[in-house]
Amino acid sequence: MMMYKATKTILVKDATINALWDAHSDVANWDKWQEHIEWVKVSGEVKVGTFFEMKPKGGKAVKLAILNFDKPYLFKDVSHLPLADMEVATYMKEVADGVEVKLEIKMTGLLTFLWKNVVAKKIIAGHEAQYKAMVSYIKAKN
Repeated sequence: MMMYKATKTILVKDATINALWDAHSDVANWDKWQEHIEWVKVSGEVKVGTFFEMKPKGGKAVKLAILNFDKPYLFKDVSHLPLADMEVATYMKEVADGVEVKLEIKMTGLLTFLWKNVVAKKIIAGHEAQYKAMVSYIKAKN
């Protein structure tokens, strides 16, 4: 079975871990700070086992499920792509200079070779820019 794994860690200095967690765990509003998302539909409480749907700009809607929800340290979901599953985990921890945010992507399935280039590598490459946008969103809300 094909497998792909990538990680990237950044340091966020201008938001607290709780503010970052609140924005990240507010799944219904991901499209407000992630420019590649057109919309997100979620019903009910966001917790382990919650299913939701997300439509990337220029793509088809994808079904996701939340696998881990450990406030404010770990948020992990799985996307069910055609012939591949992609797990995206975000780990947050407070450090002396701010909040360390580690993104980890694991992909498995027959079309891993395709989806890693179409989706996963772009998510990893955009990790820092995404969190800058999230911090701007947090500041604008408050």
